[in-house]
Amino acid sequence: MGVRSLGNTVATFKNKFGRTGVEAAGAGAPAASSGVSASGGTKTTSGEYTVHTFTSSGSFVVSAVSGPGKVDYLIVAGGGGGGGGDPGPGADAEGGGGGAAAVYSTDPAVPTPQRQNQITVTAQSYTVTIGGGGAGNAGNDNGANRGSRGNISTALNVNVGGGGGGGSRNNALPANNPGQPGPSASPETGNSGSGGGGGQRDSPSPDGKGTGGPFGNPGGSGALNLTPGASGGGGGGGFTQPGGDAASGPDGPVKGGDGGDGITVTIPGSPLTVAGGGGGAGAHVGADPESSGAGGSGGGGPGGRNPAPLSAGHNATANTGGGGGGGGGAGGAGGSGIVVIRYVT
Repeated sequence: MGVRSLGNTVATFKNKFGRTGVEAAGAGAPAASSGVSASGGTKTTSGEYTVHTFTSSGSFVVSAVSGPGKVDYLIVAGGGGGGGGDPGPGADAEGGGGGAAAVYSTDPAVPTPQRQNQITVTAQSYTVTIGGGGAGNAGNDNGANRGSRGNISTALNVNVGGGGGGGSRNNALPANNPGQPGPSASPETGNSGSGGGGGQRDSPSPDGKGTGGPFGNPGGSGALNLTPGASGGGGGGGFTQPGGDAASGPDGPVKGGDGGDGITVTIPGSPLTVAGGGGGAGAHVGADPESSGAGGSGGGGPGGRNPAPLSAGHNATANTGGGGGGGGGAGGAGGSGIVVIRYVT
């Protein structure tokens, strides 16, 4: 027999049954107040919750706690920057997409074992640092550089690592700066994000997949440069999905790998998709747009194209921790992070 609403809205039941952390003593009963009084960020309400959203660095200031003091949270670091391509004259190199940042959260959408426990706060000021996205590589033929790592976000005394930078030409090789995971927050936690995609490679092995950390996925492989203008970069890893490999197209061009998808969370009070990987750049004929790797859902930037006319990788969306797109020219920048803290009012 189904549960009758007796005049209550569907949203009411979703609020009661869809919580994380402190659960109601009986089905449908209101949650106990956290007893937290706090300020900081953009303060709003969503149903029974008070929500503090930080899109830039600041402080979460707890002035008093008269109850359990438990809070839910979403902490997303900065995404990795996209690898660069070849500015010419050969124009046959494509960069890999940047890896997505780590997502550290109590949100019910986050799967086990990545889902976290609530944190008990006390009356004090907690520093909140929003990690910036990694810079995209400016683009060069010799593969000397790659996209930069995303930066660490910090909140509630937890550090969360960023995504790895995308590879440039031959930076797919482990001996030469492969796509990388984000930096570990500490030896104890290792909260690193997804790996960047490998750039074009001139040797069959290794494939240059960027290694993902414990809060991310690997980046995709860059394509082997079989002929001039026929190579491509791998997609950056996303929170829920690895980055795609660059693959040969039916007419000779190579499509850059798609960025891995991120995850949709609801702790901010409405759905927010974060931590998508950047798309890899692809080789194309003329103005063919189909060679660019797509950015992963969750702010990942689409890849660019090569050869001329060159197309740079797209920047990731701000405050998503998405990876920047790999470039036929310059790689796109990774997206900055976000922190959301909520508690039962």
